Amino acid sequence: MRLELPPLNAIPAFEAAARHKSFTRAAEELFVTHGAISRQVKNLEEYLGVQLFRRLPRSLELTPPGRTYLEVVRQSLTSLSDGTKDLRRHQQDKPITITVIPSFAVRWLVPRLDRFYRAHPGIEVLLNASFSMVDFSKEDIDMAIRLGGGNWDGLESELLMTIDITPVCSPTIMGGEHPLSTPGSLCHNTLLHDTTRDGWRAWLRLAGVEGVDHQRGPLFNDHNVLLQAAIDGLGVALARKRLVQSDLASGRLIQPFAVWLPSEVAYYIVYPKRRTNPKLDAFKNWLIEEANLDQD
Repeated sequence: MRLELPPLNAIPAFEAAARHKSFTRAAEELFVTHGAISRQVKNLEEYLGVQLFRRLPRSLELTPPGRTYLEVVRQSLTSLSDGTKDLRRHQQDKPITITVIPSFAVRWLVPRLDRFYRAHPGIEVLLNASFSMVDFSKEDIDMAIRLGGGNWDGLESELLMTIDITPVCSPTIMGGEHPLSTPGSLCHNTLLHDTTRDGWRAWLRLAGVEGVDHQRGPLFNDHNVLLQAAIDGLGVALARKRLVQSDLASGRLIQPFAVWLPSEVAYYIVYPKRRTNPKLDAFKNWLIEEANLDQD
């Protein structure tokens, strides 16, 4: 449907001039010149084909068509103003939506969220725990925490934290038939793998271990499930340092060797290039502060 609209820049000039009965006072309100207001009103009159004002020596007077049109304009501006206020209020009250890998959400982010809410009681966070690569142009997602190399086309990314990995296991394994006295003793235990088997191969090479088959053992596509398998005594897992600290502190898991392998990937804060959002900035800054505090 094609809309029949007047010159939109002229509408505020007409309404202000009608309210003040003066081009000069309308110009002062709108921070333009007297001549600009006069030209806008003249353009509107020419477009409508009617005279809206009688120009008196010291003031303006609306003509009958001008009074009729003023009511239409005021109703339209009021409706637009109310709709704008409602939308802005909704956006201000709307939670910020963050998508994050489930293991990172469960083992690092959620245990710290209470500190964010205490510092920012007016901001609500909706967590979307998912493995999916979000399309910001099609989904209602404000920010993501991704695992990768830091480069995503068309998106801004900021390093949140690097990753080091090391073997961890249940105390039952350390007290069992084949305790992990040296890295070489891994040959007697089941190796648990996170998505691929490359991690174990790289760690064994770093530790200078030979004779351990890095190909054996089950694969898991979720680091959270991998760590739970280790807690339950299924085998020895390579754990991401930042995600396993509480398990090591509580004794649910044990780190048998002080050998950490730096990972080629890291956790990044990722978001589309757009205008600043104060709520997102507050959450992003808080994430970075927490990550910095979390370093040994």
